[in-house]
Amino acid sequence: WPRWQALGLAPEDVGGVPWIEAATRFSAFAEGATSILVGSGNLDHVLANLGHVAAGPLSADLVARLEQRFDAVGTDWPGLT
Repeated sequence: WPRWQALGLAPEDVGGVPWIEAATRFSAFAEGATSILVGSGNLDHVLANLGHVAAGPLSADLVARLEQRFDAVGTDWPGLT
């Protein structure tokens, strides 16, 4: 969540896709990704995450915008080094 906030993206910047769905789909379909870790003690949240992945990858345009924001923010974040 702090990393997503650091990207400074408004809902309209991600085509109105809710942030948790955008983050899940971005991660699940990132080049080289073979798994993602999501956690919840709530079955409805787990099922929602499965639905997000089942929706498939984000559009190429949206992925490019997210990658540009990640590049602009940099990689000097705790946990990435």
